[in-house]
Amino acid sequence: MRSGWHTRLDYPIRISFELIESNPVWAVGYAAVSVLSAAGETQRRDKLPKLPQLKQFHVPLFGIGIGLLAFWFVLFQFEILANLENILADPIPLLAGIVAIPVISIIPVRYYTREEEKRSCTGLRLEPQSANQGTESVPQML
Repeated sequence: MRSGWHTRLDYPIRISFELIESNPVWAVGYAAVSVLSAAGETQRRDKLPKLPQLKQFHVPLFGIGIGLLAFWFVLFQFEILANLENILADPIPLLAGIVAIPVISIIPVRYYTREEEKRSCTGLRLEPQSANQGTESVPQML
């Protein structure tokens, strides 16, 4: 029996491999996500691409990833349909959530918007100084 730090660290990895070996559908899902991620990393617009050497394979990688994802959905179709049946069997909690989430989301928006309106009614307005003077805001009387 092994003991020490390496046993604790390899436990989640061992569980993942056992899960993939016992149910290869998970492997298809992980492969789909990995291929789609690699396709996205070939053409980053916000940062330097992490996989620029695969840029010419961007479209084929994306197509393969979408194909794997579709295949994964086909493999999981019975579980997905069973879950949808369970969700739609009692529509009252679903409808309550559909109504409650937007209503609860509006409350902080209204609150903070009202606070902004109160501040703007005091007669002070923050306006930026010119570009030559810096970026700090200075209160100005209306």
